[in-house]
Amino acid sequence: MNSRTESALNKQLTSLLLWIFIACSLFTSVVFAEQVASLPQPSTDNTFFKGKQYFRQGQYLNAIAEYQKALVYSDHLTLEEHETLADTHHEIAQSFKRLNDFKNAYKHYALSFNYYQHATNTIAKGKALKNMAMSQNKLGQYVTALEYGLQSLEIQKVHSTKSDNAQILLLIAIIYRNIGDYDTSLKYIKQSELLYKEMGDLRHLAEVDNQTGLIYTQLAQYDNARFFYQQTIALPKAFVKPETRAAAFRELASINLLVGNNQSAINMLTQALNIYKELGIKLRITEVKLLFAKTYLENKEFSLATDLFKQTIELAKSLNNKPLHAKALIGLGQIQLNIAPEQSVILLNEALALSVYYDSKKDQIESYFWLKTLEKQRNNYVKTLEYTDKQYSLEKEIRQEEDKANLTREKVILESHKLERDLGLLQEKIKREELEVERKNDEIELVKQANKIAALEISEKRATNTMLTILLVFTITLFFIVFRSFSSTKKQNLQLDYLASRDPLTECYNRRVFFEQLKSDLKDKAKRQHYSLIIIDIDSFKSINDQYGHGVGDQVISATAQIFAKRTDNKYCLARFGGEEFCILLHKTTGQQAAEFAENLRNDVEQHTFLQGLSVTCSFGVTEYSPSMSTQDQFIDRADTALYHSKNKGRNRVTLWDESNKAFVDSPHVKPSPAQDCSK
Repeated sequence: MNSRTESALNKQLTSLLLWIFIACSLFTSVVFAEQVASLPQPSTDNTFFKGKQYFRQGQYLNAIAEYQKALVYSDHLTLEEHETLADTHHEIAQSFKRLNDFKNAYKHYALSFNYYQHATNTIAKGKALKNMAMSQNKLGQYVTALEYGLQSLEIQKVHSTKSDNAQILLLIAIIYRNIGDYDTSLKYIKQSELLYKEMGDLRHLAEVDNQTGLIYTQLAQYDNARFFYQQTIALPKAFVKPETRAAAFRELASINLLVGNNQSAINMLTQALNIYKELGIKLRITEVKLLFAKTYLENKEFSLATDLFKQTIELAKSLNNKPLHAKALIGLGQIQLNIAPEQSVILLNEALALSVYYDSKKDQIESYFWLKTLEKQRNNYVKTLEYTDKQYSLEKEIRQEEDKANLTREKVILESHKLERDLGLLQEKIKREELEVERKNDEIELVKQANKIAALEISEKRATNTMLTILLVFTITLFFIVFRSFSSTKKQNLQLDYLASRDPLTECYNRRVFFEQLKSDLKDKAKRQHYSLIIIDIDSFKSINDQYGHGVGDQVISATAQIFAKRTDNKYCLARFGGEEFCILLHKTTGQQAAEFAENLRNDVEQHTFLQGLSVTCSFGVTEYSPSMSTQDQFIDRADTALYHSKNKGRNRVTLWDESNKAFVDSPHVKPSPAQDCSK
């Protein structure tokens, strides 16, 4: 074998060995890969299952951690992978929702929706939008919440069940209620109610009734609210969540307390408390006990009220709930006002400190009110005025905040209407396009029927002309009937207006007209110049009632009013303020002039001989309006304080409060009324 042949054989052998090596390597790689694949691997399904288990056990943070392990991202996701990611983000959002972390819940609901956009599950898209709406509603972003809610409704109308439709309708109703658009809220809640009734879903019907009751409560339509809460209670217990029933009892109790039906309030609260105790909801138990305490306080059952306020304080402390703690302290301080004034001051100041901490102006105002009342009883006028000014300052801040909130609410309502309008316009546009397609398809048929339509139109026009003639005759006849009825009604209304503005016993203006006149005058800068107020109280009137009877008491009030009316002679606004109290508003009259006028009135009463030879005297409090008085209540309060001064100095006298010097000015008259019972 020559060298050339040997070299060729060697090359062939080397090539063969190389191919054998490559084949063995490939085989080994395949076998290794199969063995690796057969080993136990972390499973996405397994971590998702663990997350579900933790969620059912209420371990929401652990559930979130497991779900996040199941999130697998890549640049090229299949439809199935998009749907899996969407489902996982949904479960994470549900866990954050249970933790009341609605900011993170919304974030993951939005991610879930984005991944569903790439999938084919339209129903899931609608539910994701509903959950996004719910989260934004909880965060107070009502316009955004409404936008998502309306989008979800459009999807679910077509693709979802009645139950899903009812849920989104109820959510939209709640959003509109939070916005303050109660009419629209009731419209959506009615649609939700009809769907639940069709399905016979009593559990959700109870929730709808409670939500309807809340709307009517906010509208102060308590009879309507009571009707819906009672419907919840009337449903079979087995089909209604206990907490829903408890909420109905609790809200009924609140309404009964507002309207003064305290015994019914106690019965309702007892039912609610029993349910919350069975469920072990400590916060609700605390809230109900506070309502119990307030009810017993209204009933003047101070021992029971004191015990319940103390229980509420201990429960609120254990929950670290400062608002409930402060409210209970205020109630307890109110009870101690006449029993232990020093203890009352401590309790009210503690409540005040707490309400400042959690920034509740309403609770601060209530604390100042009772502190002012206590200091007034002690005749500590400096402290009384200090607390009064603080109270009115806070009330002014609240009014400013309410005005700002009302403006924001109006803007939100306007934006919500714009959203609905835009959605409606879009729907109309789609319908018009569909109708245009149909019109083109039916064009040939329309041409054939043109003559028939023309004939029908002529017939319709004749019928329309006939109807218009009949309607014209009917309208003219109706006009004459309405005109005659209007003339009669106008006379009756004038009589009713007089009766509505007058006190029936004295024929003086009543309390409502007094406040309307005062409010109107204080708005007018010109009228506020030299504008004075007199508050009058008949001395020892209780003694007259006790000794001679209420009939004689009424005659004394009536005769006194006639004396005042002769002197005022329609120049000033004379009103019966309540009981034996009268008020007079004096235009273009300084405080000193008003005090002199009051002295004349005092003398007129003193010199008058009343029924059965009774001698009657009156005490007077006078003040002149000053720019430093920021509200009408402060104006009245200054005159009322002057009246108290007259009473404390022996009655039958006139006291002027001088706002510029912050001092009382007594009238020259010093002769006190005969010693009698000092009560009014």
